[in-house]
Amino acid sequence: MIIWRLDDRAIGFSSCDKIVFGSRANMHLHVVVPELRQQGVGVACVRCSVEIYFRIFALRQLFCEPNAYNAAPNRTLQKAGFKYLKTYKTVPRPLNYHQAVTRWVMER
Repeated sequence: MIIWRLDDRAIGFSSCDKIVFGSRANMHLHVVVPELRQQGVGVACVRCSVEIYFRIFALRQLFCEPNAYNAAPNRTLQKAGFKYLKTYKTVPRPLNYHQAVTRWVMER
């Protein structure tokens, strides 16, 4: 997990799972301070997180699958340089409900 900080205060985080060292992983992202949303902060934090994940885990692909109806993370991923792959229905994690997600990928 990476904590995003601004002016010595936590403003969001990213986590990584489904890691296959040297190959691929899945990333998650959250800006937790509402007044900082839609200001480009998330894009900058995602770009930094991506660099860390690629370096530490020697990745070739990094995926992210936000809820398809949550426009903010989908826009953030697009602006950060992720490529759209598809939208499909799944249960992303054991605690989630069946939902439409959008799959994005960053490749190196």
